[in-house]
Amino acid sequence: MTPTVILIRHAQALHTHGPRLQPTMPNPLPAPTQKTSPLAQTIDLIVVSPMIRTLQTAQQSLGWLIERGVPVILRPEWQENSAKPCDTGTAIPIMEAAWPQFNWADVDPLFPKKEGLYEYSQNGLTQRGIEARRWLRERPEKCIAV
Repeated sequence: MTPTVILIRHAQALHTHGPRLQPTMPNPLPAPTQKTSPLAQTIDLIVVSPMIRTLQTAQQSLGWLIERGVPVILRPEWQENSAKPCDTGTAIPIMEAAWPQFNWADVDPLFPKKEGLYEYSQNGLTQRGIEARRWLRERPEKCIAV
């Protein structure tokens, strides 16, 4: 059965204002009201782009689910859609060192290059969207936060 997918827009990245690879927010936000949402309570998988601002957003907005044991899978299909430096990821070894709480083993080794599935072109974006939707449809979870 096709899962319910909750799409979450990432917050602004800390590297816009300070250190580029800081793994946590310096002044945590108050506990999110999502904790009381019936839909949020059903999330059984978190999918995150392996980009700094999306990891920060996941920790801040869904950290309570991560602490509860909801698994997190890093998928580069969900990265930004341009080839600008601010929309291009950081090399996996650097990210893995800065964000060891996430499993980097299954991240496509092509990331963060803007080639193939990740190239900034209409065809690349179309193929990436098709792949992302296919992957989600094949998941056994019932409610996925992306």
